[in-house]
Amino acid sequence: MMLADAINMPLVAVLGLFTFGPLTLLVTAVESLVFRVCLKTRFRRVFVPVLLANIWSTLAGVFVWMFQDGIIAAAGIRESIPAFAHGYRGVALLLIGLYFAKSVLVEAVCLVERRSRNRIERGRGAVVLTVLLANMCSYLIVGPLFYVTTRPHFGGLETTFDASWTANPDSVIYYIDRHDQFIKRKHLADVAVETLVPFPAVAFMISGDESTVAYLDPAGSLYGYRRGASEPTLVRTSDRSFSGAVSIAPDNRRIAYVDCPDDATRRPGDAKWELVVFDLDTGERATIAAPVVLRWSPPIVWSATGDIVYTWYA
Repeated sequence: MMLADAINMPLVAVLGLFTFGPLTLLVTAVESLVFRVCLKTRFRRVFVPVLLANIWSTLAGVFVWMFQDGIIAAAGIRESIPAFAHGYRGVALLLIGLYFAKSVLVEAVCLVERRSRNRIERGRGAVVLTVLLANMCSYLIVGPLFYVTTRPHFGGLETTFDASWTANPDSVIYYIDRHDQFIKRKHLADVAVETLVPFPAVAFMISGDESTVAYLDPAGSLYGYRRGASEPTLVRTSDRSFSGAVSIAPDNRRIAYVDCPDDATRRPGDAKWELVVFDLDTGERATIAAPVVLRWSPPIVWSATGDIVYTWYA
């Protein structure tokens, strides 16, 4: 919000004119030169109509720009940074093609209009063909410029799918797959991916030996999952669970969580908030304390002997 308030819109508009103004004049000069060569007409006579056509073409580019993000998303290159960096080349070519088609269409409509055509003193068919050729020449400049200014770059670093160069190839990473929402694991330098929890999740916590996982499903319910089990164990059915206020015991059998009863408010400081321990083996719940929670998602810490030590921060 502070950044948005700090934007000086008149300054942005002026900078935009300094960018698009010279570029539009350059494109107009190139296209006017093509008209001069192809139609044997005077440069000064065609410059103004071509300039006006390019201004309308630039304004019409807003309609292509409105769908630009949707086209990038539909291309499926947002799965990872390397996928985006490598896949954007093809997407940029498609976008350049769309902008090119827009330019030819808008400029042709503008220049075959009677007043412009009378100024150019050539037939409609000749004008349209020249517009096509003129845009092909101007896009030899605009096309590469569009790609260079919009391509993803990372300060000269090359993005790659192969992470074998890392100094810690045995490091394990855990993540939620964006397609099926399953919790997965992989070694940093390995291509193989293993599904740790074959059920949809939005947040999770994993025990040190990876045998037990506590996770929230998309509905907000808390589950405990023993690795290799056919089904997870429901710990808490509610949208009142918080991933930051969940902890797995050292014995990998119990899960502690902060519980807000259905008849209580979710306001920090409500004395009805409780600290509960759920046993995955027996399904039993034990209320350890009824502390006053002074902040959202308070941390829960287990001692080495399996006793709970909890602290609430204001």
